[in-house]
Amino acid sequence: MTREAAVKMHVVTGFSYTIETVLQASCKGLAIEFVPITTNTVTRPSRLFRSIPQFVVRSGLTMLRVAFMFRPLAVLMTISAILAMIGVIPVVRFLIFWAFGDSSGHIQSLVLGGVFLVLAGITSVAALLADLMAANRRLLEMTLEKVKRMECKPVNLILLATVLLCGCSSKAESPYDENIQCRSPNGMRETKTLKRWKFDRVRTIILETVPEGEIGMAYSELIEKVTPEISQEDQMRIGNVKWHIESTVLEMETAQELTRFPDTQTPLPKNVKR
Repeated sequence: MTREAAVKMHVVTGFSYTIETVLQASCKGLAIEFVPITTNTVTRPSRLFRSIPQFVVRSGLTMLRVAFMFRPLAVLMTISAILAMIGVIPVVRFLIFWAFGDSSGHIQSLVLGGVFLVLAGITSVAALLADLMAANRRLLEMTLEKVKRMECKPVNLILLATVLLCGCSSKAESPYDENIQCRSPNGMRETKTLKRWKFDRVRTIILETVPEGEIGMAYSELIEKVTPEISQEDQMRIGNVKWHIESTVLEMETAQELTRFPDTQTPLPKNVKR
């Protein structure tokens, strides 16, 4: 199983993950490849089941549960159609007898057919409700998948080693919580407070975008080129991207990493160069 497939899998049953993961992969359109393996000699009884019939029953329940999770509308509508067909048979039988004037004594067929038709209607309604719940579950799975991707990001080993070697306390501030004061070179805008990681992310992209030398580029062009370079995930975490770019540019200008031209006394530069 690849890492990408593992992130998309969400095992919920407690019996055997193999059956559920294969069925989930099939329902989610993931590629499945048959890999021949050798089995080991049986040295002890299985801890999962006591007998083959128990294994078959529990495996069947697992497959049924997965089917209800991923295709509830198809499964329940099939059951509803079967119940409806069973209910139609005794009703048609009663109508045939009634058409020939022999309806007395066959009221049981009408009652039995009505019961099955009512059950079919209830099952249809349950199918629609289950389909709506399945749609909500898919949205929750998308959220869980994003959380898994965030948790799977590589740990900053250098920072971790520094903390361990220096004996820093557990209350030490994380780089993600550190703030930076973004100043204005001409004092026409008040100092802005940004998260350090947001400033570093935007600053890196700005340095990669602005060419070195006297050519430079227009500030409006800088905004248009920097914004698409920030990933959608980072844009959601940063928030107002344009405001962060403006504050970062002014701080870089104050630190003489960027130079505005012409040298105007305006809140924002017209052109910038490195």
